[in-house]
Amino acid sequence: MISDVDGTGCTCDIAPPITIPHAEQKTSDKQTFWLYIIHVQNTSTKRRYSEFESFRSVLVKLHPSIFVPPIPGKHSLSDYAHVHSQSRFKDEQALIEKRKRMLQRFLQRILDHPVLSREHVFHQFLQPHIVWQQDLLSRPPLDSLKNPFAMDSMIASLPGSSYLLRNRPYALKHPDPAYIQCETLLNDQLSHSTRRWEHTQKKLLRRLGDLANDHAELGAAYNGLSLDETKVMGQPIERLGLQHDATCLTLRDLVTQLECEFAEHVQEYVQYILIARQSIEYWHMTLTQLELIGDALISKQTAMHTLLKTEGQAERLEQQHDTPHLPADQAQDGDRDSLDIDTHSIEDGFFAIDSPTASDNAAALSMEDDKEYPREASASAIRASRSRSKKWTSPRKLLNAMSYTLHGMMDIDPGLTRRNQIGKLKEEIEQLERAKIETQHNLKQIDANIQSELARFEKQRAKELKAMLVAFAKYHMQFCETNMEHWITNKKKLEQFMTESRLSNGNV
Repeated sequence: MISDVDGTGCTCDIAPPITIPHAEQKTSDKQTFWLYIIHVQNTSTKRRYSEFESFRSVLVKLHPSIFVPPIPGKHSLSDYAHVHSQSRFKDEQALIEKRKRMLQRFLQRILDHPVLSREHVFHQFLQPHIVWQQDLLSRPPLDSLKNPFAMDSMIASLPGSSYLLRNRPYALKHPDPAYIQCETLLNDQLSHSTRRWEHTQKKLLRRLGDLANDHAELGAAYNGLSLDETKVMGQPIERLGLQHDATCLTLRDLVTQLECEFAEHVQEYVQYILIARQSIEYWHMTLTQLELIGDALISKQTAMHTLLKTEGQAERLEQQHDTPHLPADQAQDGDRDSLDIDTHSIEDGFFAIDSPTASDNAAALSMEDDKEYPREASASAIRASRSRSKKWTSPRKLLNAMSYTLHGMMDIDPGLTRRNQIGKLKEEIEQLERAKIETQHNLKQIDANIQSELARFEKQRAKELKAMLVAFAKYHMQFCETNMEHWITNKKKLEQFMTESRLSNGNV
């Protein structure tokens, strides 16, 4: 993991709190955008929403196993560049206010995080003299960061990666029980929060908004009716209409408060679960990478063993060529076995020719009793000659034998080619062994980070859930108390008005 941009210990000191009290609209190159003013330690820094997105993306790439806090979803403000209607202007202001609140919580959560708060990138993001896109992203190592969640980039260099990329997702042969448990827990929480929490709060806010509109329509109807009534009933009906208008306003205030203190937190909670699932996916890909490296290492070691065995047989054959040639009937069994050179294909791992049975061996040896190979004959020529006397039992064996024979005919120096392959395999095995050790170390670190993040997320969730429910109940109580006081006050005034009207009519 990278602790800071410079690679040296970061000595910056950021003291809470971090606030975004206001935003200002700017126009540049005929494009209208908003700048959010960040206040921290008597300094003010102006950042665009796109810079917040870029900053969070950098944090994710630097710490893929950490739950980087979410930011509000991206909404286009191009529709508000030339607003003319009051409703559109209100929608824009509501969107900007929501972004200010959520971006402020984003920065505050980073400041409270034990790892992210020490990132030098975070400290530079808060500096007013830093031009984010030009001055910071062009510096190493940020200029070379890649997406850690791109599986193609992780396994593209491994043997057999092309097959895996065509046949995703990769099923782990030995999955980690802790990974399965975490994935199941997050899936359950996501299902619960999206189907119940988020759906319920959206329905509640929608119904409260509809109820506010109903009170507004009812108030307008009573106000219109009061104009057609007599002087005695006109004033009470008008007051009733005004009371419905006041109830509409209090309901809309309730909706706004619930959106700020409840609905936004529910949305962030859902985003947090998706972020946690993304980190779990990174854990899964690292496990996948470790298994692929292990499989590739076994494959390379097997190929190395085959080549070394073939090299040993070739050396024994050369030694026999340097000694006087004996008739076939005087050759020992060990010499006959030494001529039976392994015909495994080095590249694809398939057997070119299966091992013959005892009867086939006897027949082949009897046929070759009358054959004598020249001393200068190469090992590939001898293998090609011997293979012609064997029976083909499948088309695959025939095709592999033909390719092996053509390879021997085209290979000017098969011994040099084999030794080059051995050297190349040694390098690849060493690289895979180093990659396996490094991946095991990274996996251990990722495991520790994710377990720590899950524990921290559970504590944060419990704390914020309590605050959300308290806010939900508090604003409902305030609405009920305020609305009740208004209706009681209006009732008293209405009763007083009716009493005065009866007295006036009695006197008349």
